[in-house]
Amino acid sequence: MRWIFFLLLFVSVAANAQLSDDFSDGNFTSNPVWSGDAANYLISTSSAIPTAMHPGLQSTNTVADTTYLSTPFNVTLTDSMEWIFWAKMSFNPSTNNFGRVYLVSDMDVLTGDLFGYYVALSEGGNDRLCLVRQDGNIKAQIITGTVANLNKTTNEFRIKVKRDNAGNWTLMSDTLGGTNFAVEGSVNDVTYSGSSYFGVFTQYTSSNATKFYFDDFYAGPVQVDTVPPSVLKVEFIGPTMINVYFSEFVDATTASTTSNYSIDVGIGNPLVATPDGTDATLVHLILGNSIIDGIMYNLTVFDVEDLSGNPMSAQTIPFAHYEPQAFDVVINEIMADPSPVVMLPEYEYVELYNTTTLPINLKNFILRIGTTDKTIGDVTIDPHGYLILCDDAAQSLFEVYGNTHVFSSFSVSNTGVNISLLSPTNSVISFAEFTEDWYNSSFKADGGWSVEQIDPLNPCLGKYNWTASNDFKGGTPGAINSVNAVNSDIVNPELLRASLENDSTVRLFFSEPMDSSTVLDPANYTISNGLSVYGVPTGFAPQYQSVVLTLDQPVQYGIIYTVTITDTLTDCVGNPLAVSSSVRFAIADSLETGDVVINEVLYDPVSGVEDYVELINRSNKIIDLRFVTLATLNDSLQLDDQAYIAPNGFLLFPGEYVAFTETPDEVITYYDPIAPNQILDMSDMPAYSNESGVVVLATAAGVTLDMLAYNVDMQDPILESVDGVSLERIDFDRPAADSTNWHSAASTVNYGTPGYKNSQYSKYEGGSNITVSPESFSPDNDGYNDVLNIAWQFDHTGIICNMKIFDSNGRFIKDIMQNAPIGPEGVISWDGKDENGETAPIGIYIIFADIFASDGYTDKIKTVFVLAGKF
Repeated sequence: MRWIFFLLLFVSVAANAQLSDDFSDGNFTSNPVWSGDAANYLISTSSAIPTAMHPGLQSTNTVADTTYLSTPFNVTLTDSMEWIFWAKMSFNPSTNNFGRVYLVSDMDVLTGDLFGYYVALSEGGNDRLCLVRQDGNIKAQIITGTVANLNKTTNEFRIKVKRDNAGNWTLMSDTLGGTNFAVEGSVNDVTYSGSSYFGVFTQYTSSNATKFYFDDFYAGPVQVDTVPPSVLKVEFIGPTMINVYFSEFVDATTASTTSNYSIDVGIGNPLVATPDGTDATLVHLILGNSIIDGIMYNLTVFDVEDLSGNPMSAQTIPFAHYEPQAFDVVINEIMADPSPVVMLPEYEYVELYNTTTLPINLKNFILRIGTTDKTIGDVTIDPHGYLILCDDAAQSLFEVYGNTHVFSSFSVSNTGVNISLLSPTNSVISFAEFTEDWYNSSFKADGGWSVEQIDPLNPCLGKYNWTASNDFKGGTPGAINSVNAVNSDIVNPELLRASLENDSTVRLFFSEPMDSSTVLDPANYTISNGLSVYGVPTGFAPQYQSVVLTLDQPVQYGIIYTVTITDTLTDCVGNPLAVSSSVRFAIADSLETGDVVINEVLYDPVSGVEDYVELINRSNKIIDLRFVTLATLNDSLQLDDQAYIAPNGFLLFPGEYVAFTETPDEVITYYDPIAPNQILDMSDMPAYSNESGVVVLATAAGVTLDMLAYNVDMQDPILESVDGVSLERIDFDRPAADSTNWHSAASTVNYGTPGYKNSQYSKYEGGSNITVSPESFSPDNDGYNDVLNIAWQFDHTGIICNMKIFDSNGRFIKDIMQNAPIGPEGVISWDGKDENGETAPIGIYIIFADIFASDGYTDKIKTVFVLAGKF
């Protein structure tokens, strides 16, 4: 973009009556030639210069100095002419830090005692723009500006100076850097009638040596404005008031004529049209009928004139007032790692998409990337349109792809970060918990490719609705995604569980992100035993996947309470949660060793699935797992890699199972468990070796609750591979240290039962002497009677046992115990393998037990059982 008064765009010419240089040729050494302190200036594309004006002239130095550049400008000041330029000082000027632009000079050395006129960009402590006449070494301020205030840390402006043939000078400025000039002051001065040079002058301390910027110089005949104004924007102020912004200053008379404005859908002409008292590009319209939210209107404007008398033809501008709701605008594409480049600019970006049929203004909305907030300016995203958000240095590179809005220091972490779009009141409009696995491609995750949303109407599905771009450029900024497809969410949400935060607050957990307006309505919940919700629930943005209910009175120990959903709650795309869904909560009991034990361990998972550890509450207590950890042991047999399993709390009721893993979705997909809601996400889970290791269940204080030392030899030898095969505890009332109390999970459950009863679960039900259960077993790992439980019960203590298994022909098969001290009762399991690790043949077998005690007690016991199989 270039300002309209530059008639010779991209051309730099010095002639007797005209000078123009926008530095688009990338130098100041030719066409025209600037001379002076050339080493102290450079051609810059710094972000301090608006992208639309790149490149520009910048000061450069490392010490305090006074420098200048000048170029020949031979003109006689007899005809009307004007000077126009853009300037910026990225500091608060002072007596030692200021600039000048010489309009007229009789000599090329601008630091000398010359004769002419210059614009002072603050001078002598005056924080105003001034027109100064220099008479040798004497300087007289002939105009002191009244509009621009230079007492700021950044001062940017475009300046116009006019002189007519009678010597009347007018100094004007636009403090936004545009072309809507306000008059700073006027004067008549005919002291000098000719010029030989034009140039810039800078004086600075070392800290400001690189902070002067200049661009878009023009000096020559007054340019005639023949372009009529146009409407840039229509802004809703209230139901009966809108603001109309024009591209330039407009004539007050024609701008006040109400018949020059008309709005459809029954609004008609405004009652009043009032030009703004400060901004001459702004007109306020007061309407006779109210604007209705969510309806598209068309404002037609015609015959409004600019200050040069150019009337505008009819222009129709669509507008609407609409307060966007959650997911009306969605985060639709993320470029986190643009290197190595495929074809797109080497800059990060985030793309937004408007899912509605209405334009949505995002002024003062917030883009939150991790913990960094970026406030969005006055930008509108069109109906079903896109908006590219990127670094200001990349603006011109992305504008070719579509509507672009920039920030300073814009970045997105390569490895993943939470990104949210928030309304000015901090309501969540959209969110994306971006991680590297969203690419679904290790090659594209290495850089140069964006991740795109598959279905913009299903924005809460997380990684299952995102994948790497398939576009040959590496991404599709400003356009429909290359992976765009229907990927609807048809799964209803569930109320999973409740945990007690303290005696007066309870936290509810849902299976997926929820609609905040429904989960934060206290009327949607009832609580048993005389409790009720006090005040408004507290949600956890941006997902609202859990909420905290404050209770009107404390809960009592020994009472189990139930929270019930009484009205429809919905997930973030509107799927309903079943009314009357309920969960229990209560004050937890004290946790003691043996209350909760390790029940199943997957330590060698298949690719794409991580380890899991399953627990069972074998007590009659209600246990809160908030301060329970998983760990392993180091070489010094001390707890290592210790991590909380449920830092937000988890109430485990008697007989309940729960499994913990870093990849709950993948575990659920692979094992298809019957209780998927009993599989929880655990971040930073300890790493367990594929060959052998120790799983420790402990309190946060380090008290061991249970421990399993596992190794690959505990798996069923008939398995060709144990990848993805969990070890299940046969009887949770038997010790974890008993290696015969563990067995490979059955093939019929895909070798794992996370979150529910083990496939190999078997329990000794009592009896005298030595009994077996079942009396016929089949060690084929199908999950049905895969092991033989051998139980004993004696009315004696201090027993030593030798136990062997023989086949029906008396051949020795397996040593079960050799001179083993045993208690009065116990259980041991046999997996059907002989001394060589081979599965014994189908047939009838005999257990022979020879027992004795030091007091002379002896006994010999035989028990018969069957090893069965499939034919």
